[in-house]
Amino acid sequence: VLVSAIGQAATSLCSAAVVAFGHETLENGRKVPTQNMLVLGGASALALVLGQYPYLYLTVAFIQMLKAFSPAYMVVFLSCMGVEYPSRRVIFCVLGLSICTAVASAGEVNFNLIGVLFMAGAS
Repeated sequence: VLVSAIGQAATSLCSAAVVAFGHETLENGRKVPTQNMLVLGGASALALVLGQYPYLYLTVAFIQMLKAFSPAYMVVFLSCMGVEYPSRRVIFCVLGLSICTAVASAGEVNFNLIGVLFMAGAS
C-alpha cells in the first residue's frame, strides 16, 4: 500500500507543479462536480486496497497470470457500457490472450476463490 500511496503523492506533486508554473489552469477541474471526484477517488482507493489482498491468498506467478486477463475485462466493460465496441480483430486477439492465459493457469495448485475474487475486484 505504501508504494501505491507514494505513486499517488508523486502524481499530486507533479500536478501541483504544472499548475504552479502556469502550464495548465484549474478552470476545467472546477467544471467537474465534487460528487464525481469523490466516486472516482473512492474507486481508485478501493482498487488499490483490493489489489493487495490477492497476495495473501495466491502465488505471485498466478496473480501475474490473472493480470493478463485485464484486456478482456476492459473490452467487456467498454462494450457493456456502450463506450466502444471492439472490432473483430480486437475480439480475436483478446480471446486468444484469454484462452492462452486460462490454459497456463489451469494447473495452479494453490487456487483460492477468495484471492481470485479480490483480484477481479481490483481489476
